Amino acid sequence: MSDFTIERDIDQITAQQLLDLYGAVGWNETGHRDVMNVQDALKRSESIAYVRDGDKIVAFGRILTNGFYGYIHDVMTHPDYRRKGMAAEIIEALMNFGRSRYPYVKVISAGGYEDFYKKFDMGTPKTETVFYKVFKK
Repeated sequence: MSDFTIERDIDQITAQQLLDLYGAVGWNETGHRDVMNVQDALKRSESIAYVRDGDKIVAFGRILTNGFYGYIHDVMTHPDYRRKGMAAEIIEALMNFGRSRYPYVKVISAGGYEDFYKKFDMGTPKTETVFYKVFKK
């Protein structure tokens, strides 16, 4: 049994709390995320799952959709709270949400997390390649 609770209520999380978590995990080093675009990202989320410690969000993930499939995005855990199973429970919560809505979910992850996602019976498709272009602010 975990000593934390997965929360789902989008009205109980602020953009600033999430922005602080992005900073803590090193995902805002360029400063391209701000309160306004994080607030917009929250609004565009199909579902979210998070863990808090007091007023601080310490783990988070969200699911987006294009109407055809779900896309699990922004799964992160504050460095001081890692190795407690929070990210795994967030993935499970998001997959449970997506299971009844989509034929499948996708995750695009930073390298090095393949074994983590394989725990959820996720595989790497041989028919897909991801391309992206980085725009500097």
